[in-house]
Amino acid sequence: MYCPHCGEEIEIGDLRKIEMDCLKLLNMEIFKDATLIRLDDWYVPAIKEKIKTDSEYWITTNVKKDKDGDTVVVLYVGHKGEREKAQYFIKPEKLQLTSDHKDMDPSKVFQK
Repeated sequence: MYCPHCGEEIEIGDLRKIEMDCLKLLNMEIFKDATLIRLDDWYVPAIKEKIKTDSEYWITTNVKKDKDGDTVVVLYVGHKGEREKAQYFIKPEKLQLTSDHKDMDPSKVFQK
């Protein structure tokens, strides 16, 4: 059997063990209140996460559905020590990337 995502060959052993391993992963604390959304035919947990970086920037992500039921990945990026942020909206199914004009211009965040 081959993985439809990466094309690598997959050796399938005990299906019950694979099912139990998957359930263990889905029951992890990070996925406690997450909902599953479909991205490119793969179901991905929608969670909000703050990412710590060693750079001068902070990043927060949020995956949700819009009013039409499309997946929206919201990416907040800012410079540490400042409250202003840039906000990106990514719609994977529609191949769209937009930013919020009410927030800081994304180019200004990265110019610092």
